[in-house]
Amino acid sequence: MRYLLTISGVLLSWTLPGLIEHIQVYVFLLVIGTVGMAHGSLDHLVHQSDSGGKVSMFRFYVLYLLATVLVAIIWWLNPFLGLALFAASSAYHFGQAEVPDRDSSSSMYLWVRRFSWGIALLTVPLIVHAEAFQLALQEWQIETTLQTLRIIGWTTLLLAFVFYFLSTWMEGQGKSNSISRLKDSPIASWTGYAFLLCVTPPLWGFTLYFGIWHAWPALVQVSRALQLSQARDWMKALLPNYLPSLLATLAWVWLASWWAPDYVVAGLLVLLSALTVPHTLVFERLYRKA
Repeated sequence: MRYLLTISGVLLSWTLPGLIEHIQVYVFLLVIGTVGMAHGSLDHLVHQSDSGGKVSMFRFYVLYLLATVLVAIIWWLNPFLGLALFAASSAYHFGQAEVPDRDSSSSMYLWVRRFSWGIALLTVPLIVHAEAFQLALQEWQIETTLQTLRIIGWTTLLLAFVFYFLSTWMEGQGKSNSISRLKDSPIASWTGYAFLLCVTPPLWGFTLYFGIWHAWPALVQVSRALQLSQARDWMKALLPNYLPSLLATLAWVWLASWWAPDYVVAGLLVLLSALTVPHTLVFERLYRKA
């Protein structure tokens, strides 16, 4: 099903580019508001399950909200730094899902591999769609040339792969399975995602990747970890956080569209960034168990 949806999305972007350009923002918001927001709304249960039920929910929410507010303050003080933090946390979170933990993995090497994998993935749209990124940066009052963006992109991609394979090789030194560690690295999945991002518009390609290949599998994994099988279990686990989050987001879009339309997308980006950091921390141990 995931392959069918992905191929359909790619073909649609090729045959009806005008339609995709018109609807891609709405589809992206729909994906974020459904599977994206849903798997994030279970963070408290993921953390509670990992701690064996010995964690205070009040303490969890306080720390979670503090991390969210701190990221929002960074955006307010320095949007460029906020964007860099968002890219870094997103890169690591994507790497969490794709780079498996092994029984003998060193935490440092695992962290490097996951971060490098995600950075390499996020760099692909920058290289292929440099013009779109140049226009986006201009809206943030950051002027740069296409050549500079491409140089940054290719350099970052090369360094990401160097660090990825170097950390894999160094961890495997003196171990009989050092060669297999290189062979079973998730480069095949990276190649597939990179191809998807290359042949589709930036936002549309990212929406297909995020919704079909990241958020939905993560939601399935969380449901298995929490043993959510019945609709009643889902409602009980999901609605306490999901419904208020969805309503607050819709309220922001509605109010901002009336009073500050230029900040609708920017506000959603800041919100998504602010939630990604604590969400990534919560999912660290979940993916370690995968």
